[in-house]
Parts: sequence; structure tokens; C-alpha cells
Amino acid sequence: MKYIFAITLFALSFFQAKAQKIEIAAIQEVIQEAYVDGIFNVGYMRSIDLSFSDHFESIGLLENDVTVVETIQDWKEMVKRNIASGKYPLPPDEQVTVKYLNIEISRTVANVKLEFSQGGTPKYIDFLALYKFQGGWKIVNRTYHSLEIKE
Repeated sequence: MKYIFAITLFALSFFQAKAQKIEIAAIQEVIQEAYVDGIFNVGYMRSIDLSFSDHFESIGLLENDVTVVETIQDWKEMVKRNIASGKYPLPPDEQVTVKYLNIEISRTVANVKLEFSQGGTPKYIDFLALYKFQGGWKIVNRTYHSLEIKE
């Protein structure tokens, strides 16, 4: 009986770990396609539309406790301007990349901490919040701080 119980616990742990890896891969795919490539590197409007919540906000804290709030509509307008001006795709030496520092998932909520780099230079630490909707994961919020040294 103990043997069957141990095998059952092992099997459950195995399947939970596998499910967690699948969710992490899905979250990373959303971030790469919609955030990194959609907003910054290429301007994929469809990926942005599919993978950002309509209520998305990006909030940054600047010097002197000044906050900057941008909505997904603000970002879409920026992307449209960049498309119209021929900015996309960014040259390889200017492209945005991210390094995942931490991904936490609790059922249908995920928090991702990542290092945002442009042209190989780390620029920000981003904290992205995602919800898993019926159609998949969507980015609902970004808070960040700059890594640039202020003189």
C-alpha cells in the first residue's frame, strides 16, 4: 500500500511539473511575440491585440517620485507611428531581448520578473503580470525600474 501511495505521489508531482513547464513556455511565448517583438522589435499588431489585455497599463517610477503611466492604446499608437516611419524591424544590434529572472504561476495568475535589454545593454527590470483567459495568457500590467545610472 505504501508503495502504491509513493508511486501515486511521484506521478502527480511529475505531471504537475510537466504542466508547470508547459505554462511557463506559453507565458514566455506571449512575452516574446507580443511584448518583445510586437511592441519593440518588429511591430506585430496582431500579436499585440491577442496578447495584451485591453486594460493593460505600464507604470514606471521616475526621479522625484514622478510616475509614468502608459496604456496599451498608447503603445499601439507608438507602434503604428514606428511602422509608418519604417523603424521596423529594428537592426540586430538595436533589438530588444529579455532574460527571465523569475516566473511564478498560481492557477490563472503569473508574475514575471525579467531583465529588459536593448542592443545588448540592460535597460530595465520589468515585472509583468499576466492572467490566463479562456483564449490563453495575456499581459495585464507592467511595472519597471531603470538600470541606467543617473549622473
